[in-house]
Amino acid sequence: MAIANLINLLNVEMVVLGGGVMEAGDVLLKPIVDEVKRHALSPPYDDCRIVASALGSAAGVIGSSLLARDMLSVEAVL
Repeated sequence: MAIANLINLLNVEMVVLGGGVMEAGDVLLKPIVDEVKRHALSPPYDDCRIVASALGSAAGVIGSSLLARDMLSVEAVL
């Protein structure tokens, strides 16, 4: 329901689902997509892709590392 509401409200082009649980692949992704299709409005749903993250369970570590790098770069400029 949350993903369907997000698509309806913001008309996003893509929803990326990540984390270790998404390593289950289509076993989890297909039912999510089916449920979103039942609850989302057709025009925004048709323009949106729902995909699993390519980063898998490493997404949090990579994201926090990039944030730390960016924070250090900003401090160096100041």
